[in-house]
Amino acid sequence: AEAGKWSWAIASGADTILKVSVNSGPKVKATKITNLSELKRMSKSPCLCVDLASSRNTENYELANLLGSCIGVAEQEVEFIVG
Repeated sequence: AEAGKWSWAIASGADTILKVSVNSGPKVKATKITNLSELKRMSKSPCLCVDLASSRNTENYELANLLGSCIGVAEQEVEFIVG
């Protein structure tokens, strides 16, 4: 992929930083990426949008599990930077 193609994914050395917006709460019924169509059509989408359904696990664990499974890494390899 060309450098800077996606505004929601940024290379950082050997790592990749993803800009993620999370929606959670009682109305969310399934954990999923909600803007896949937008991401495919518009490379400059501001962020990856995720719905996180209620779980016995923490939201961070569920998000790490979802992202890890999508990109093929263990959830322990996913780190969060708040900002």
